[in-house]
Amino acid sequence: LLALLQHDFAAIVLDIRMPGMDGLELARLIKGRRRTRHVPILFLTAHLMDDKDVLAGYQAGAVDYLTKPLDPEILRTKINIFADLHRVSQALSETNQQLQKEVIERQQVEQKLLEANQQLESRVEARTQELVQAHAVLAASEERLRIALDAGRMGTWELDSLLRLCHIEEVQCSLLGLPPGTRSLALDTLLSITHPEDDELV
Repeated sequence: LLALLQHDFAAIVLDIRMPGMDGLELARLIKGRRRTRHVPILFLTAHLMDDKDVLAGYQAGAVDYLTKPLDPEILRTKINIFADLHRVSQALSETNQQLQKEVIERQQVEQKLLEANQQLESRVEARTQELVQAHAVLAASEERLRIALDAGRMGTWELDSLLRLCHIEEVQCSLLGLPPGTRSLALDTLLSITHPEDDELV
């Protein structure tokens, strides 16, 4: 029992007749512990057992009976089978633990990705709100400029410096004395109709 607390066993060979505590009682104690309940037990007996004794042994946790005198080769063969099963079980357990570890790691990565996506979405949403507000401010500013220009009968124009072409509004067209509907004119034409005192400034 002390050895079972410190080591793992592939199988246990117990004599049924032992002083102080018989094999059946010891088997019940072994099977009563969570850590050792799955360890297979092989009972040794020096005499023929009736069905009742055999049933008691199996109920106590026996997986096989060996009758004395023992054939060492048979005993080795049976123990080797349980040892192989134990090694396979350990390998499966290690594989399962590794898989569980990988699952946990993957879940952690997925959680971090989820948090990163949520942060990114929050930033995008905040940036979008900033752009919407900026657009609203710009639109309001442009509307105030339009109202001011209309009220002051002032016009605006844009200069394409590469093509040396001016794009003008209707009010500016009227102020310059150009034919109605004129939307653009060459820079040289604009300069030709500028008042002489404004040439240098223009």
